[in-house]
Amino acid sequence: DVIERENAGLDFGSWSEGLRRHGDRCEGELLLANDSVYGPIGDLRAGFERLRGLEVDVSGFVERLHHTPHLQSWFLLFSPRARASPEFRDFMAQDFAAMTKADIIRNGELGLQRALDAAGLSFAGLYRQPDRDASRAIANFNPTHSLWRELIVSHDVPFLKVELLRDNPLQISDVGAWREVVTARAPDLTALIEAHRDGLGADWAGRSPRLR
Repeated sequence: DVIERENAGLDFGSWSEGLRRHGDRCEGELLLANDSVYGPIGDLRAGFERLRGLEVDVSGFVERLHHTPHLQSWFLLFSPRARASPEFRDFMAQDFAAMTKADIIRNGELGLQRALDAAGLSFAGLYRQPDRDASRAIANFNPTHSLWRELIVSHDVPFLKVELLRDNPLQISDVGAWREVVTARAPDLTALIEAHRDGLGADWAGRSPRLR
């Protein structure tokens, strides 16, 4: 189905509406994804199978420690057990459309982790920070920004955050090298990324070949 709707509730609002309409007909695994990343960069099928190989109830490409260990929500794979759990259904029944962006982050991405914990469901990310007991001093660390190159090259995560190239909020010094990294794995994607950014009519972090 293709559902046209006002962008209220962001990604969780859209997923909630889709499950409201069709959740009772879902069988097998459930994949939730959004458009906050560019990809695939490399072999998406291989990346997908690696997620399945984690042998957990819910898997994603990147785990983050901010506030509490949780999976970043832009690509999440749910097992049939997780998808059918009452806790997940109750979680997705929230009125995300009435929430602010901050509320959606708190009740969505972080709230999902609380729902999984309450249901006794296991989760894992393809990339996990080496020290899960890291101090609060590094709790705000975002791997998809600070380790964007390592995620693609060393961990075979086939996606790159749009925000990194658009805004580079942490002023990552090597973001201008994205073309080299992407072109080596997905030559056709480079021009699509540039066309997307140019279509927005805005300057952006990765536009100039010089480092910023």
